[in-house]
Amino acid sequence: MPSHPLTVRAFFLVVVLAAGGALGSSPAWAVGGLSPELESSPSSERGERTPPAVDAPALSPAAAGVVSGTLLFFDDLTFSEVPVPSGGVQLYSATFPFDLAANATTNSSGQFILSGIPAGTYRIAFYSLHPTVLRREWYNAERFEANSDVVTLFEGVARNFGSIVLAPRVVGQTRVSGSDRFSTATALSQSEFVDASAPDVYIVNGFGFPDALSAGALAAQGGVLLMVETNRVPAIVQAELARLDPSSITIVGGTGVVSAAVQTQLEGFVASPSLVTRIAGTDRYDTSRQVITEPNGFARGADVLLVATGSDFPDALSAVPAAAVSDGALLLVNGAALSLDAATRTLIDSLEVPVFIIGGTGVVSSAIEAEIRTLVPFVSRFSGNDRFETAIDVARGFFLAADHAYLANAFNFPDALAAGPIAGQRRSPIYLIPRECRPPSVFQEIARVLANQVNVVGGTAVVSDNVLFGPGCPS
Repeated sequence: MPSHPLTVRAFFLVVVLAAGGALGSSPAWAVGGLSPELESSPSSERGERTPPAVDAPALSPAAAGVVSGTLLFFDDLTFSEVPVPSGGVQLYSATFPFDLAANATTNSSGQFILSGIPAGTYRIAFYSLHPTVLRREWYNAERFEANSDVVTLFEGVARNFGSIVLAPRVVGQTRVSGSDRFSTATALSQSEFVDASAPDVYIVNGFGFPDALSAGALAAQGGVLLMVETNRVPAIVQAELARLDPSSITIVGGTGVVSAAVQTQLEGFVASPSLVTRIAGTDRYDTSRQVITEPNGFARGADVLLVATGSDFPDALSAVPAAAVSDGALLLVNGAALSLDAATRTLIDSLEVPVFIIGGTGVVSSAIEAEIRTLVPFVSRFSGNDRFETAIDVARGFFLAADHAYLANAFNFPDALAAGPIAGQRRSPIYLIPRECRPPSVFQEIARVLANQVNVVGGTAVVSDNVLFGPGCPS
């Protein structure tokens, strides 16, 4: 099977959307100004794309409810409401993980109709893919899923929404940062967990990336990733732990990276010392495997497996939110090797799930890909010419639409590590960028996913204000 065929991606996107992969799950915490580049990128640069919807599973006509309406947008040239011929409506379950329940596209008159909808509560998104009206909003005229009105549908009862007029698209821009990597991770935690809600907290060493990458995919299932030093819990992290009131704390990494003394200190933030556990292996690769197999890891199961090199961080950074939207686990391998080690081979063979390799053959060898293909029937690779393009390729494969887009420095891992789980919970991609500017391809991607909010992660020392307010990088 070719590594990158459209049929592979079409198959996988069904998996993604079935897991609610086309939405952001939380409100923005700050809104900035407009980005003209996001509003005006030519349609020829955006390329053709599949609408952010797939055919929902067949529903019993006996339980049929009908949802219908007409999708319009306001044309500034004619000062009139114009039908959206390239758009549609999506129904999601009202609660996390916001599974896609049904969808429909509009006809040439902007009309849509959904039938066979079971009784229940839903959140509803409307979108337009018209080249001059790329936008997405939630019912009732909300920018973000978490702010949208919940709609109750009754069995056998039709619900006509009448005319839905899409509002002009406003792309907010904001920065989430702190004075250092520990406070930035705390700021990200506070952006998602506004109220103390006793989440599961995952603790990693803030000065190394391998364990944090494996932990990030786990935290993205609904937890918080916080960073410590080997022998110290920074005061700002202690304050955040006290605020969060964790239901459990899981340390990822051995005592060489997060000491036993730190573990003892963390026990003071939970109801019982037994609620602080540790996942650790003999090295970064063994720890990554343990995250997948341990009872407090992915032992409950994963629908897909994302494989990335453990010797560098960029490709795996973009894989963390991708793992979240696909209910997947992230496995680090020695990508330069010509074969898998025995333990990794056994694990992949036992999981029996689709495998997605992140990065080109220069980071995960073609020999490893060939070996994985002997173990599982479905393997695909997401890659680009560099770390920027690989992150974009991952976004294109895993995110048909998203409320948010996260931007992080491609050469400095701490902030992106902490952002990965939050982006995953918001069903949103991370794009890697240089410090001083935003590549044109990232502008195009933000338009493609119909993001309403751009979140820059980290202070100006790692991502300058030019990324938000300056021109794009030279082509």
